[in-house]
Amino acid sequence: MTSRWYLAIPNAHSPATTAFEEGLEFFKSELTSDPKKRARIDSFNAATLQDVLDEVSIARTRYVTKHANSKTRECIVAFSRRVHYYGKVLDVMVQHHAEYASLAWGMMKVVFGAIVEHERLGITIVSAMNDIADALPRIELAELLYPSPEMKFAIAVLYSHIIKFLLRATEWYESSRMSRAVQSITRPAALRYDDLIADIEKSTRKVCDLSAAGSQAEQRDMHSTLYEVHKANKDLQDQLSDVQSQLRDLIVLSQQAHQDQIATGTTLQSHMHEVILTNRDIKASQVGIKHQLSDVQLTQALTVISSSYHVDHRAIYQQALLLRQARKSRTTSKCSPFWTSQRLQAWNASSSSSQIVLRATFQDRLNIRNFCTNVIEQLMQAKVATFWILKGEEKLYSIFDVLKSMIHQALSLDYVSHTDTAVNFQLRKFQAAVSVEDYLNILGELLEHFRLVYVIIDWNAVGTESAGECRKIIATLLRTLKHRGAETIVKVLCVGCSSGNTYEGASSETVLRVGRVPLRKGKRIPVEPLRGRSKAVSRRNTSRGSITA
Repeated sequence: MTSRWYLAIPNAHSPATTAFEEGLEFFKSELTSDPKKRARIDSFNAATLQDVLDEVSIARTRYVTKHANSKTRECIVAFSRRVHYYGKVLDVMVQHHAEYASLAWGMMKVVFGAIVEHERLGITIVSAMNDIADALPRIELAELLYPSPEMKFAIAVLYSHIIKFLLRATEWYESSRMSRAVQSITRPAALRYDDLIADIEKSTRKVCDLSAAGSQAEQRDMHSTLYEVHKANKDLQDQLSDVQSQLRDLIVLSQQAHQDQIATGTTLQSHMHEVILTNRDIKASQVGIKHQLSDVQLTQALTVISSSYHVDHRAIYQQALLLRQARKSRTTSKCSPFWTSQRLQAWNASSSSSQIVLRATFQDRLNIRNFCTNVIEQLMQAKVATFWILKGEEKLYSIFDVLKSMIHQALSLDYVSHTDTAVNFQLRKFQAAVSVEDYLNILGELLEHFRLVYVIIDWNAVGTESAGECRKIIATLLRTLKHRGAETIVKVLCVGCSSGNTYEGASSETVLRVGRVPLRKGKRIPVEPLRGRSKAVSRRNTSRGSITA
């Protein structure tokens, strides 16, 4: 690279200060051996060449101040210039009388020449100082723009010549009149300053030549850099063209991929729709299969439960229907119209769980059984969940038989809530039950699936030893449902025809006694003994699932 022609050395000091210091050293070592001149230049305490030039300007100012208003000097200088100008003519005239005038004329010519030379010295110094002052900014600019080692050396040599010239000028300005007059003869300007001024001009031209060379080198580097930039730009444009071409190809591929994706999405959507429909059909089939499996499992569960006790509640109800049909034509089928009792109707219309006991005489036992049969039939037709414990011809119910029968009836009625898991869970709990509390909890959980439940119990169907326990279980069941926060309303109707301790603990408000009346005042039990029940219960028979008889 040609950068050495215009770039500075790394970590170099200030170019101007360095060049001046090198110029001083060059002056002291090469251009003078006079210790007075070295001491003189050191006395200036100059840091730059401008400081030396200022010292010379100060000396010149003092010189001009002393001789500025000398009229005589001006006249002598003017006369000496004229005589010196016409000296050649006078030389010719003097040759005619050389023996008389040559010596005098020679002396006059020397005097007038010294005066003219004195004036020429001052003009030469001033002119050279002006040229130096004009050249210094250009030199400093060249040094700043092209601080190469060659430039520094050339400027140092130039500064040394200028320093030498300025020292001579300072000595001339500070010398006495007699010394300057003698120097006008012994040291004329042509001998004293012309060679030094020529060296200064030569060094100045060298600095200018180095500046031109640095400029040319810098231009060459600029051209090379521009060429590299142009080449890199061209390569970049070529790469950009390739990228644009690839980008266009990518856009085309992207559009094609987008179209393919749309087509694929449409196909997938169609497939998904088909899958959804297929899945829906499969789920529908699974639901059907699940219900079928649940019905099978429900039948098996009911079989397991019914096999654990020996009372068939459906058979007893059907037997009661037959006996009621057989007693229709008998006159003894009339009794006191207790079904119109406000206590019975209040129990029926209550919006909370409640219990009532019908207590009849032995003679009215058949009428009470017909009443229970009609109530069950009425409730079943109204699709109200109804459980019953009726007296049959078989053996009496034990407390466990009562609970198992009611569990069997609840499980058979709540068929909507049955799933495979629920049936298996209830069946496992039933098989694991060993105490009255276990069966009672199972019954309570099943009853929570209903909104309204009627329980009809004939105490004559329950053994004497189990009657009191059964009454306590019914009360416990109602309390348990209430504590659980169940919304189930349980209506318990207990009937009995004996006067034993079956009713111990029942208050007068929950016991309805059916008294004897003359035959002519008796009435037959209506088909729907519960007033308004067929309409009222139809509005309340909706459970959490679906309740049916």
